[in-house]
Amino acid sequence: MADKEKKKKRKKDKKKDTEKKKDFIKQLKIAYRSLENPKKFYTTILLPLVIIGVLVFCLPFILQMVIPVPLDLNPITFIIGGIVPIFLGIFYPYIAWKNKENDINSKMHFFITHLRVLAISDLSLKDIINMLGGKTVYGSLGEELKKISVLSTQWRMPVSKTFRFISNRTPSKILKDFLDRFSQSLDSGVEHREFIETEQEAVLQEYKTIYETSNENIIILNEVYVSMLIAIIFVMSMGIVLPIIMGMENMNTFIYLSSFLLIAAEGMLLYLLRAMIPRDDIWHLTGEKGKTELKLNKVFKSSILLSILLASVLIYLRFNMEIPFVQTISIEIIVAIAITPLISAGILTFKEEQNILRKETNFLGFLPSLGSISTMRGGKITESVYYLSEKDYGILTKHVRDLYRRLRTRIDDDDAWEWFGVDTGSNYVQRSSEMFREATYAAANPRKTAKMISENMRKIRDLRVKKLTIINT
Repeated sequence: MADKEKKKKRKKDKKKDTEKKKDFIKQLKIAYRSLENPKKFYTTILLPLVIIGVLVFCLPFILQMVIPVPLDLNPITFIIGGIVPIFLGIFYPYIAWKNKENDINSKMHFFITHLRVLAISDLSLKDIINMLGGKTVYGSLGEELKKISVLSTQWRMPVSKTFRFISNRTPSKILKDFLDRFSQSLDSGVEHREFIETEQEAVLQEYKTIYETSNENIIILNEVYVSMLIAIIFVMSMGIVLPIIMGMENMNTFIYLSSFLLIAAEGMLLYLLRAMIPRDDIWHLTGEKGKTELKLNKVFKSSILLSILLASVLIYLRFNMEIPFVQTISIEIIVAIAITPLISAGILTFKEEQNILRKETNFLGFLPSLGSISTMRGGKITESVYYLSEKDYGILTKHVRDLYRRLRTRIDDDDAWEWFGVDTGSNYVQRSSEMFREATYAAANPRKTAKMISENMRKIRDLRVKKLTIINT
């Protein structure tokens, strides 16, 4: 009986392995087919990496021809060194394709909210997809929606069929499951508004699960990082104690080793954070620059110039002037002093991000009020904004009044709402304003629209607050 069970387990394991291999090969083929410019990939990425790999393979023979002295070289080093760039070139499309998964997952909550508020308007499903497809703020998700838009409008494919087609080719499991369910409901005759209404909670719950899992990953990474810092501090302390015990005068080896380990630990932590944590942008992604961004850029450039000037002065005094105090300063201390002015840009950015969080809190009170008043006034948004501009919304009040001034000019309402988000600096405010404007322009009920947006944004913002609490502890 035991032998039979072992055989069954082996068969199951073999089946799983074969299925994984088939899935990997299928995904690799999809990744190659998803290349926007295959010729560019072959000429600028694959070919150079293959050439580098071949050169590394041939390096022992080249060195023997150039250097007449016999060298004791390990061929395995050059074989591995040659294989790595070749494999990197071959699997580059797959790596780039899989990297889109994080980008798509991090935008799903905005997408489902945007889809929901547009669904209560008079727009058809095709019009909604055409409106969302290709939006730069949605990144890789926008590209997937653009493909659906092109297939349904230009190639006249049924929307349900395009959903199924894209779901088989997207790297994101969340988007794949959503499109599969959507296509099945459309084939069953379910109205798209009814499906989106019932589905938004499921997608947001799935996003919440991913976000909370990433918060747990932050705790783990924090513990690992603290452990690595303790190890690095131990190496530094060895550099201080060992010269005293052993009578050595040179501590540079331990200093350089600990510095390298610290930089490597910081780099590894940054990579893991980017790979494991869903992207959650605080600043808006419109590409425009408001007063706050221009101010930060000015301070950053000034601090760089001040750092260069300070470094030049200290290096000149250190090597050209015989000042006893300056002569005792090491190069490491000079570098530390020179980059100190950069802290001003960091402090200012931190303050502005705290202000953005306050603006988002006030905006969650402003938007439902705007929706209710607009509904009572028959959808007159500009008059409603004027009424609310007389109220006190704290740090957001100035931006509400600027919004009314822009709307009153009647030049371009879309730009007025966009610059309202740009001036606040908040990604949440900008995206919510864009959704509200597009939905109300398409004859959606302002009260319902504002309520949906504010409720979803509050849920998402609560997740961010939890993450910031974990980071600050």
